[in-house]
Amino acid sequence: MVCGEKLDYRANPESLTCYFCGETKPGSISCPNGHFVCDACHGKDAYSAISDIAFNTESNDPVEIADQMMSHPSVPMIGGEHHAIVATSIMAALKNSDPFFYNGRQITVNNDLIERTLDRTWTDKVPSCTCANYGACGAALASGAVFSLLTDATCDTPKARERQIAMEVTNYTASDIAWYRGTCCKLSVKLAIDGICLAIKEHMGLDLPRNHTKCRHMKRNPYKCFGAHCPYSKA
Repeated sequence: MVCGEKLDYRANPESLTCYFCGETKPGSISCPNGHFVCDACHGKDAYSAISDIAFNTESNDPVEIADQMMSHPSVPMIGGEHHAIVATSIMAALKNSDPFFYNGRQITVNNDLIERTLDRTWTDKVPSCTCANYGACGAALASGAVFSLLTDATCDTPKARERQIAMEVTNYTASDIAWYRGTCCKLSVKLAIDGICLAIKEHMGLDLPRNHTKCRHMKRNPYKCFGAHCPYSKA
């Protein structure tokens, strides 16, 4: 983002000074030249782009919406912004879909719920590198957050089933993402969207369309693109 060098990842965070805002924060990612960008600065423009697309799209295809978000110039190839892309693309698609129900109750998705979704899954809540630091990709956590928000899941006993399903969605998606041993946030987004769509169909009876087109980011990955091994490389 600053000089274009390949990033270095630390196993344990250190106190690093952000290149843009000058604040010193715990960080585990910088370049060989010492440049560090905190999550707040990293996603500052991306937040506006993702929210604008989610609020204004008329599409009911979460893959199409996510592709539009990921193609925006403010969204990096790798980064925690992708966690929110998973959740908001699903919510935006649901807002534009046919009526759907959970336990006999119609669920309404509007821009207020999309804003809550963005807040819950943005980088200050689900930061970059949760995959390595916590053992669960943030895209998988975002898929569970979607179901949690749609069903008002809580830790209280009356919502035990909703809590359970939200965790099952997260676990299912995390397992799919973990099967691929490299790093590609675009792949994680697609896998997470597929996972939450299956859960929505099973528990809410709504089958969202998903038009997977050939990945447009294969040459952008600074690590190792899975190429033909990626299920979306030739979609």
